Amino acid sequence: QKAVKYLVSQEDIILKTQASYDLLVKIMNLTKSYPRDYKYSIGEKMQNHMLDLIVDVYKANSSIDKTKNIKSIQEHIQFIGLFLRISMDINIISDLKYSEFVEELYSVDKQASAWLKSLSDNQSCAVSQNVEAVPV
Repeated sequence: QKAVKYLVSQEDIILKTQASYDLLVKIMNLTKSYPRDYKYSIGEKMQNHMLDLIVDVYKANSSIDKTKNIKSIQEHIQFIGLFLRISMDINIISDLKYSEFVEELYSVDKQASAWLKSLSDNQSCAVSQNVEAVPV
């Protein structure tokens, strides 16, 4: 029964990370074609932030206090967006390619924000259930 629970848990993690993982693969492929001057600065930083984002998703899934990791995910999203913008501004990627990546990045950010909101909603429900009425 533990094995089944573990497999279900792994499937849940895969579903939560699918958009992030797809974006990681696309960014890895995108940065392969970066000019040498930018491949090891902007390109590598973007790859590292995407890898760290994926790790934070897995950590958040397995930790009790998920908030710290989800906020870290959102921070990585901001940096990746910045590096994509710089890539567009210095004509490494087109406006269209930038828009496509930002749209996918926004989707990952929405998932992280919803996850964070669900945690705060659950905490506020737990707090309100533990509050006892004080006689007046």
